[in-house]
Amino acid sequence: MICFNPKNNLIKISISHSFYICFGFVGVCSGLWIQQLLLGINICFSSFAFFLLTHRNWNSQQKQKQKSSLLSNKT
Repeated sequence: MICFNPKNNLIKISISHSFYICFGFVGVCSGLWIQQLLLGINICFSSFAFFLLTHRNWNSQQKQKQKSSLLSNKT
């Protein structure tokens, strides 16, 4: 929307208000989007950390099983 008549102030005010409202909505939406993005990153990191912890525990259990089987084979 471009104001062609500079004498009509009402149109200018409504245009500026619509711009402010639009920027406000964009700000709120981008804020929510950033919050969602951070939440998604947080969930991703926590699940990755959980996977690493469980994988490490599983690896140590497998190594203990291998050691015990080696010891039982020697005797």
